[in-house]
Amino acid sequence: SSLIFGVVDPESPALRGLRCRPDHLPYHAFERELRRQGLPVDEILTDFRFIDRDADGLVSVDDMRRLETYGSPFAAPEILEDLREALVRNFGNLSKAYEALSATAGAGRVTQEEFGNFFRSLDESAQTSGRPLVNPGDRGQPLKTWLSENDQDSRAAVFGTLCPDGDAIELADFLSLNLHGAVLALRRLEHFQGWLFEGFGRTTEVFRKVFKAMGATEGGLSRKAFFEGAQALGYPCEMRVMRSVFSLLDRNFDGEVSAREFQKLLEFNSEDVLREVEALKRFADSMLGGVEAAFAKFLERERVLQGLPASPKTTSYDAFHKVCVAAGFNKLAPKADVRMLFLFFNEVSGRQTAGYLSFSEWSLLKGFNSKAISGSPARLRRVLQEAYGSVDMAFQKMHTSWLRRALAKGLKQTALAGLVHSVLNPSAPERSPSRARAKKSLFTGLRGQSPSGMRPPVGNRSGSSLQGLPPRARSRDDAPSQNSIRSTAPLPPLELSSHPTSALMNSVRHKPIGLLPRRKLPTKQAHVSAVDWGSGPSSAV
Repeated sequence: SSLIFGVVDPESPALRGLRCRPDHLPYHAFERELRRQGLPVDEILTDFRFIDRDADGLVSVDDMRRLETYGSPFAAPEILEDLREALVRNFGNLSKAYEALSATAGAGRVTQEEFGNFFRSLDESAQTSGRPLVNPGDRGQPLKTWLSENDQDSRAAVFGTLCPDGDAIELADFLSLNLHGAVLALRRLEHFQGWLFEGFGRTTEVFRKVFKAMGATEGGLSRKAFFEGAQALGYPCEMRVMRSVFSLLDRNFDGEVSAREFQKLLEFNSEDVLREVEALKRFADSMLGGVEAAFAKFLERERVLQGLPASPKTTSYDAFHKVCVAAGFNKLAPKADVRMLFLFFNEVSGRQTAGYLSFSEWSLLKGFNSKAISGSPARLRRVLQEAYGSVDMAFQKMHTSWLRRALAKGLKQTALAGLVHSVLNPSAPERSPSRARAKKSLFTGLRGQSPSGMRPPVGNRSGSSLQGLPPRARSRDDAPSQNSIRSTAPLPPLELSSHPTSALMNSVRHKPIGLLPRRKLPTKQAHVSAVDWGSGPSSAV
């Protein structure tokens, strides 16, 4: 037979409770292993979706190996968001940062070479005094940090993200850095959703209980209570991640997440939102006269709704929604979540704007390019190679660490299930005929050898002995008890001859599971890794 870790039968009930095949790794167990290594998981959070491309929540060794085949030139949203924040702190806003960039280029459009030269000049300014490009003190420190953490390849990826279809960028392209902050917020919400799905489930009732467990009151969860509740549940990410999650769930902008808003997380799909943003861009160009004309229509509808004598400077969701519906956006994208689209643009600024959209936020739609928002797993690949040596070795070590804990947990759950079944069903049918015969002969022997006065074994709750019980006419599978609880499947009779002796087992040194070849043991038992087991024809009994 094939044994896991050299001792665990593949048919063991301890394996039946696993959430995935033993030759796979649960998606979030992969993330937990990275955290156990002290790696900056929050900073590479959006890279994880490149691991689970089929969205089944499982990671295989083939999934890990695909990381080595990606050659996308695009930068991850975290890198872009950190750059945006650093430039804003140093220059005041992105427009002024672009002025400094175009001044060094000497033209209105900036090529990749000129883009690289600008960052090299920032490097020099950060290392010397008396240069005006990087501010001294706290204002320039985030930019210095970004420059030290991102090499020439990362900077080239930033340019490729801002300019996916051309050879030079303009101001609108550069300002799209703001848009990638909103994309990062979507990825963070997606991560929180996946964590809830794996840890608790994906039903309405489960989410109701989770929301209550987070400490919700009748009004809902405030921003602080939401963060503390997620921490109490064990969610591992930091406050900045939860800030993005909360902002996208607060659909009515009242500063609280209600139970109904929390249930919307069940339907969330980040890829759908990004496709709808792309559809909204086409809609604004074709049906509303362009991005500027569309915003003018929003302001006019806002003026009418509020009864103002002049047009306001910002628009509310109601005006935004009415203009889109009246122009036929629901026909172009019938399943679009218009409120989530509004939340997406509202998240661009990174500020709490109480549900109003400004032209600077809306105008970023011009720089939106769906090709440039996919990101790249380059950072994750580099992290795995630095921490483990190779992608294959990373999977082997992660999988071994997870399976050891999963087996221990499965054994405990199996034992507990058997204990509960025995307590609640003391008169339940025996698991198998062979065990029934063995137990009967054992009790007969005990009655014959017991001293006088010993009470016979109790067979049911009324106190009658096993000797007085009627014989079983049918097996448990043929006649299930109406009062019995569900438990693990019946175990086969134990045949000691099919297992190696304890001395022989102790002499066999088991290597860590993973990408290991099969090998034969002296007793003709095939020792196979959990990765190999299940991937081909099994020899288990």
